[in-house]
Amino acid sequence: VDPKTGSTLAHLAALYKLAKTAERLAMAGASMGIKNSAGRVPLEVAIMEGKDDGSAAALVGPSVAEKAVEINAVVDPKTGSTLAHLAALYKLAKTAERLAKAGASMGIKNSAGRVPLEVALTDSKDDGSAAALVGLTLAEKVMEINAVVDSETGSTLAHVAAQHNMHKTMEALLKAAMDLRAKGEGLGLDLSAATECSSGGHTTLHLALQHGAPFGVVEKLISLGAPLTAKNSEGATPLHDAGR
Repeated sequence: VDPKTGSTLAHLAALYKLAKTAERLAMAGASMGIKNSAGRVPLEVAIMEGKDDGSAAALVGPSVAEKAVEINAVVDPKTGSTLAHLAALYKLAKTAERLAKAGASMGIKNSAGRVPLEVALTDSKDDGSAAALVGLTLAEKVMEINAVVDSETGSTLAHVAAQHNMHKTMEALLKAAMDLRAKGEGLGLDLSAATECSSGGHTTLHLALQHGAPFGVVEKLISLGAPLTAKNSEGATPLHDAGR
């Protein structure tokens, strides 16, 4: 259709963020495996160029079914990123979830040494994609539920989610913690852990209250044993933060 770029209708629908058109083209039998002049199939165009969650999510299923993409291949050599890394980076939550459910590995590290969940938490700080990836990442045992994801501050998954108002991610973590407790596996979520003193020495509950977490999240944190009397570097307990 476009000789200059070697693009088919599916490529152009992906590039111009035409999600319904991309979906209908796929359903009508448009090939998901044709590469444009840049060597990219429509799904790669949707993620890497269009950065559009709607069209990318619509193309994941057909592309995987057609084996048009190697789902765990590095598609950005500069950053060592897979499609899952890029979906997390560009805040494509539906796409990230569908890639994970289609078999994308949650354990591949990019050039910075980060798995897709870490990209969502620390690079894009996107609640949607992080929430979509956290359960699958923990299930794949790529990371422990209490893993430190920021070595400078000593912040765990829960600390980062609380600090950046990632309420969906926190809910997903709490659900995973409850599931672990029900199965008698592991130690569950360590809510007494604090960030480094230089970063405030805050527990997850401190951060949740400081950053306006919904009541339901706070209630679940307390029910899972978040200490109410733990003091941060300033000597303040979570109750002090709640009263501010």
